[in-house]
Amino acid sequence: MAKQKKDFYARKDIRKLIEKDKNPIWRRIFAYIVDVLIIQIIVELIFYNKLKNYLPSKLSFTEYYTNISSNPKLASFFVVIGITASLLAIIYFTLLELKYGQTIGKMLFKIKTFSSIDKKMTLKQAFIRNLSKAIFFINYLSIIFIIDLFFLIFSGKRLFEKLSKTYVSRI
Repeated sequence: MAKQKKDFYARKDIRKLIEKDKNPIWRRIFAYIVDVLIIQIIVELIFYNKLKNYLPSKLSFTEYYTNISSNPKLASFFVVIGITASLLAIIYFTLLELKYGQTIGKMLFKIKTFSSIDKKMTLKQAFIRNLSKAIFFINYLSIIFIIDLFFLIFSGKRLFEKLSKTYVSRI
């Protein structure tokens, strides 16, 4: 007797919607870029005066890097900025997706996040699906974020979407 493969989507209406939906990855990528820019602007507004005091405006990239790496106080300040951006990101993505199913970027590109198991996404689902996005702000080349991105590119679904039992679709 052959064992039946367990269906990832508990809701059958969702499986039909996804099968019909040809949701291009470019919508998701551009929506994410819009959201990252929003978070970056907010973080820069919060830390603008401190950044202006710490870093002169006319330095090359290598001079910035040398300046930051040679000054422990400045390096720790950038860690604080990264942690702040990460916390802001998890709050931004989780609360907007929980309340509206969309972030501002997703609204612009007409895509929405749905739960695969219930009609409404839970706080736990919204939090889990956005963990890798928050980690991105601490370390831009985080292995977790890269793995999540590879899942999206090769399977059309992020790893953290699978873990949270959510999906993204056009509306």
